[in-house]
Amino acid sequence: MADYIKELRALVGHRSLILNTSAGALLNDKQELLLQERTGNDDWCFPGGFIVVIFCK
Repeated sequence: MADYIKELRALVGHRSLILNTSAGALLNDKQELLLQERTGNDDWCFPGGFIVVIFCK
């Protein structure tokens, strides 16, 4: 996803970008929360991601 955002930035500069994202909190029967470890910085977050919309003619 980082390459996609870099490509957009090359086209639009510092103008605002509208990016669709989704995330969710998932609990199991023991009320344990599912988290995912991010690559590169050892942070943890909710599972989710970006939605890329492709327009076709």
